[in-house]
Amino acid sequence: GGPAEIEAFTSGDLDVILTGDLPAYNGITNGLDLRFIGSYSASYKSNALIVRDSAGIASFADLRGKRLAVPFGTNIQSLAYEYLAAGGLTADDATVINLSCADAVNALKANDVDAIVVWNFSGEAALSAVGTTGSLTFMFLAVAMGLSAGNGVIVAQFYGAGDQKQVRNNAAAGILFLMLLGVAASLLGLLVARPAFVYIVNVQESYLALTLKYFRIYAIGLVFQFGYNIFASVLRAVGDSAATLYFLLITSILNIVLDLMFVAGFHWGVAGAAAATVISQVVSFLAAYLYMTRKYPIFRFTLRDYRWDGEMIAATVRVGFPITLQMVVASMGMTLIQRAVNGFGQAMTASFT
Repeated sequence: GGPAEIEAFTSGDLDVILTGDLPAYNGITNGLDLRFIGSYSASYKSNALIVRDSAGIASFADLRGKRLAVPFGTNIQSLAYEYLAAGGLTADDATVINLSCADAVNALKANDVDAIVVWNFSGEAALSAVGTTGSLTFMFLAVAMGLSAGNGVIVAQFYGAGDQKQVRNNAAAGILFLMLLGVAASLLGLLVARPAFVYIVNVQESYLALTLKYFRIYAIGLVFQFGYNIFASVLRAVGDSAATLYFLLITSILNIVLDLMFVAGFHWGVAGAAAATVISQVVSFLAAYLYMTRKYPIFRFTLRDYRWDGEMIAATVRVGFPITLQMVVASMGMTLIQRAVNGFGQAMTASFT
């Protein structure tokens, strides 16, 4: 925080610091030789006043006589005074206690204080929420990519042999299989999100709600992720790998643009980030399907062409299983690392992200 940065600057350990205005003013008041070389205007949209449910605090005016924990010498302290002023109170109307953010959270859990003010609460929590989902999302991606690759190998073999009928039949069977797996993956993601993140990934309570919100929206798009991967695999099987690269490039740019629009522009937070990803997946799915069916007449399927063929699907699984297993094991390792990181708290998860 700001006081620690000022202390490091005073001791000569740091030459340049980024800190809030209150710590800087305190440093100048105490005779520190500070020179401002740049500034930016921050907002309090990402800060929060957190209260105990049993504290009876429903408005700023209810802070009268309550125990409020803030780290002194930081912008959070001045924000706390603004909260008190908004309720028609002064610092003398509440018991303001000097605690670090981490200690304040622990004190709130232990009922030692009634309310705390936290800095950059939603920003850090949102970053932690999105980052901690990576290992599980990669596990779903591993299944989609591995089994799609397995089907692509079989389609490529028949394509090289000039057996157009088997190319068409295996591609149709693979598309049906992966699309059904995508639906199952979406449903599974929605159903197991909470137990998976609580008991396996060890997500902390402070950002669990945001994690579940992001992942559940993301899970809706898994069916499109599975669909895109099988379309891309079929295209690569017939030698058209450039098109899939262009689709990924376009949708990656689209994802970035939508992230900026939804998160920075509309302030939708993690829901906006997840929505941007899902929309990008839908666009890549549709682009790959339209390209495949228009350029290659052999892949212009009707509903009757999508038939469950156990032998063809078993061949896809047999070929794709080793690839899938390799990536799933890698994702399990990522999950264990993420679990260990989450055990150190929200700040560590955000920094690891």
